[in-house]
Amino acid sequence: MRKHIRLVSFVIFVSFLAACSSEENRTLLHRLGEVIEDNPDSAAVVYQSIEPDWFLRHGSADENLKFFYLEGRLLQSRGLQESAMESYVLAEEFVPWAEDKGLVASLYEEMGNLYYHTWNVSSAEEYYALACGIYEDTENYDGYCDRLLSLSSMTFELGDVDKSGQYLGKVDSLKNHIGRETLEEWFQVSIHRAERLDDYSRLKSLVNDCLSILSPEEIDWLTLCRAYIDLDDCDSAQGAIDMYVSLNQDYVKNPEYYVTVAELYDAQGQLKKAFNASTRYSLLVDSLAYAVANDNVRFVKDKYLYEMDSVRESNTRILLISLALFIRSHYR
Repeated sequence: MRKHIRLVSFVIFVSFLAACSSEENRTLLHRLGEVIEDNPDSAAVVYQSIEPDWFLRHGSADENLKFFYLEGRLLQSRGLQESAMESYVLAEEFVPWAEDKGLVASLYEEMGNLYYHTWNVSSAEEYYALACGIYEDTENYDGYCDRLLSLSSMTFELGDVDKSGQYLGKVDSLKNHIGRETLEEWFQVSIHRAERLDDYSRLKSLVNDCLSILSPEEIDWLTLCRAYIDLDDCDSAQGAIDMYVSLNQDYVKNPEYYVTVAELYDAQGQLKKAFNASTRYSLLVDSLAYAVANDNVRFVKDKYLYEMDSVRESNTRILLISLALFIRSHYR
């Protein structure tokens, strides 16, 4: 009888520990999602406390997708692009059983972003299109239009003006449904396109619309400054620079500011000032590159340890994922 009581007590204790582990891992996963965007260092601490294999054994498809997606985001924030893509690919394995379509769209968006930044056009378009399909179905117009604007910019830079215009045209038709931030981005992309195509009447119209629709705090004054330079309106360009300075206390830390000022000084015929601004830009970019390189040294050991852990755990993880997917496909 006592043995039976001890056995029951042990089972209850194990079940209690499992429940605690369940709640703790789910809480940590939720917390990781909260801090990943604005505080990667805190996200790394939270990530280290999570038991990833627990989700593979006990978690839902959405939880597994979310874990690998956030793991990829964290790796990407540390410059580990290949490792990030590996995590995204693992997350993608759970898409067929996922119910959180917004999370699926976010995954496709990040995969598209990785391809976008490496100029892998076909793959970027493929994953952006998948994200766009979900955003369109769920009437997430900002998510949909953000990706269309990225595609428009990418195809334009690669010389496909017609396709770029098609993407931009889709956004034009939805301008009444998008938020302010997406509208700001639309103005930036449209103004840049008009500048590059030497479409000065369109450029002037866009500048006027931007000033009348957006508030001073919403306007990208450096973009407007360059537009005024192209329109041979140096007085307005100077006014745009002055507005940028008044709204941004840390303007001296922005390399783009010095590039734009150099263009303005050159247009004004102040060649010495243009040279000085260009020099300041070069010095700032070099110092930022050094700071980034120096900061990345801290991650070299992390990367090494991560890769070693990956080698040790890859077989176990692959086995668990395969088992989890097999169970979902046969017993759902």
